[in-house]
Amino acid sequence: MKKIISSLLIVLLFTNYIYATPNSKEILKIKKIFGITDATEFNITTSENSYDDGGSFKTLDYHWKNNDTQYNVSTDVSGNIFRYHVNYSDNNDEFEFLTKEETIKIATDFMNKLDSKLVKQYRLSSMQTYAKNGISTLYFNRYVNDTIVSNDNITVDVLFNNKSVYSFDRTNSSAKFKDENFPKLEKALPKKNIFSNVENTNPLRLSYLVTGDEKNQIGTLVYTHLLDTKPLDATTANPITIYTTAPKESSKTDAASELSDIEITEIEKIKNLRSEKEVQSFIEKNFDTKDLKLDSKQLMLDKNKKYYYLFYYSTPKDSSIRSFSVSIDAKDLSLLSFNEYTMNADNDSKLSEKEAINLASKFLKNFKHAKNIDENNPVTSTSNGTTTILYPRIENNIAVYSEGITILVDNSSKKIFYYKTNFSNAKFPSKSNIINLEKAKEFAMNDFSLSYRYVGSKPTLIYSYKDGTPILRASDGTPISIVGDEIQNPEINYENSEKSKYKDEITMLTDLGIGFYNLKDLQKSITIKEFITFMESIDSGATKYIDYSFIPSQYEDLKESDLENSLTYKNAIKWILNFKGINDFKNATEIWDKTIFKDYDSIEKEYLAYYYIAKSKGIYDKNESFQNQNISADEILHLIYNAVIKNRKI
Repeated sequence: MKKIISSLLIVLLFTNYIYATPNSKEILKIKKIFGITDATEFNITTSENSYDDGGSFKTLDYHWKNNDTQYNVSTDVSGNIFRYHVNYSDNNDEFEFLTKEETIKIATDFMNKLDSKLVKQYRLSSMQTYAKNGISTLYFNRYVNDTIVSNDNITVDVLFNNKSVYSFDRTNSSAKFKDENFPKLEKALPKKNIFSNVENTNPLRLSYLVTGDEKNQIGTLVYTHLLDTKPLDATTANPITIYTTAPKESSKTDAASELSDIEITEIEKIKNLRSEKEVQSFIEKNFDTKDLKLDSKQLMLDKNKKYYYLFYYSTPKDSSIRSFSVSIDAKDLSLLSFNEYTMNADNDSKLSEKEAINLASKFLKNFKHAKNIDENNPVTSTSNGTTTILYPRIENNIAVYSEGITILVDNSSKKIFYYKTNFSNAKFPSKSNIINLEKAKEFAMNDFSLSYRYVGSKPTLIYSYKDGTPILRASDGTPISIVGDEIQNPEINYENSEKSKYKDEITMLTDLGIGFYNLKDLQKSITIKEFITFMESIDSGATKYIDYSFIPSQYEDLKESDLENSLTYKNAIKWILNFKGINDFKNATEIWDKTIFKDYDSIEKEYLAYYYIAKSKGIYDKNESFQNQNISADEILHLIYNAVIKNRKI
């Protein structure tokens, strides 16, 4: 019996390592690189990822463990290291902050140790420091012919406590594709020609961007493309296909709500709603429900507080064969959305724009819908065997970004499988004081650039927007986010940091990625909104977007209506302590030494405890409160240095 088992093990091991047999030389090399000694456990596993061209990326995965530490290292069949991770059981949280230069040197020295070519092939693109945990993550991108390869990167994590790399991850494709495999830059078509292709199908146009909460929505004039722009092959101008799944209708909404018996107005509304039987009859009349069962039906509220029904049908016993959801206005039986899933899909199928629009137009005429859409000039795009047709909402003869009616057609079956309406209650101001379209195109063209990307099984030269489809504020061309805020600069760059009395502290914070990304003048008073954006970027990434209709809950007494007001010392101190987890001291008993602050008697009672706590913790170091004075950016940075760096354990 033992002999049979041994034979089976030999067969299994041979099968497992048939494409890459580990050897002692390779193991010793890895141990030497990472200083692995005294291992009590060791094993090897394998993995394989397939490419679209039939090739594959195969790795050997080595695992060591001793009493204190675990090491995991993955190599390709040639011994190139692609992944490394070390896990220390001793979680020592004592550390000193490293400068940006020190952190970069640790990362690049590590990369050199693995392969001296890496530092030449990859350039640092960004760096994020997590001050609370003493970790920096560095992101490197590969460059070929001095041009970025957008989806070939290296990520390195550096620990401050032992000044070492604890994690390294490299894109697999970088082993498969050598520099000589990439198309030459001179093969690229002129940028203006490619940009014209985008303009022909999905033009940059004056639009409204709806921002704000449900109670106070407003349309801001912007220049943008109404549909997302696809990357284009720089040598052929053909769209690049990046496979994604079709959108699916959720059974939940942002404002789903239960009915309340005590709200008379709601009861009156419900009395006038159509019955479930009427809705079901409408659905079965307009959609093919043959051989499907009704799985669920719900009465729900949308984000505009309007009632609708959501019905879900599927094939009995196997919903993956065919299923669809339909949402219907509960008052007038107008179609709000339709989303069908079937197993039949041909990602390469083509359909002419004219035929797709005809199919969508016929479908649209079967149902009640809002009249303020542009039925004569829909915007279309094709990808993954699907054609998208958007009938944009029109207000003041201007399209509204991401609003209107969207229809998706399966190119192969020529069936409509998705229909969605989106109309907000926003107010739309009239057009005034905006840049012209040609100027907006200039701004957009500046962000439309050449790069490499691995597409399917080959490196491809593409044109695309660097940061996704742009939204440009129509008044001045400034790029803004989907919630209306200015896009943050990728670097912190103050004009007068050398003149600040806190310049060394500010330099340290800047090295850690902590600072004001859209501010130049450190002596400038800042708004509450600028302060909250700054606080929320600490340990979270500089480009984090905040929906200010949902104010972060840790900031006591912060109201959305106050965001544009200037920040005062008293609120800065309270909210910094809130950020550190110190709350609910507004009504603390007065047990304070009155000699600490010269203006003790004038400090507002609800802020008094926060001033003393900040003083005792070394965050606030003045002997006067300045409570109602506006605070400058450099004073904020000084407080944050004291709170996050100097006294980080508070």
